[in-house]
Amino acid sequence: MNKIHTALLVAILIVVAVSAFNARDVFVGSVSVSNEYTATTTGESLNTGVFRLIRSGPSTLGSVVISGATTGSMFIYNATTSDNNLRASVPTSTILKAHFPTLTAAGTYTFDASMPTGILLEVIGTAPTSTITTR
Repeated sequence: MNKIHTALLVAILIVVAVSAFNARDVFVGSVSVSNEYTATTTGESLNTGVFRLIRSGPSTLGSVVISGATTGSMFIYNATTSDNNLRASVPTSTILKAHFPTLTAAGTYTFDASMPTGILLEVIGTAPTSTITTR
């Protein structure tokens, strides 16, 4: 009986040792490499009426996180310029993807929207403190 217990114990130790050496790394995450979002921030230092190019070329607007008070409006366009002559006369109304009016509540606004041309930001008034995620 003692030999059976010893043999059983040795077999269990061998199974544990082999499985420990054959363990594979397990990666946990929701985004693969190259699909990560990048972020840019805005704040009161952003001048009113100025356009700021966030990304040029095909992009994705992930989210806009408003974290501070806003007394101005923020517009996000699928464009790389505000000059209509350089946009092949594409009307502004067709490229506007997001508008955050004065007194927008703090929070996360998720879009995950395709922006084939680029991402252009316009601020009228005082810009809210915000983070814009893109890829």
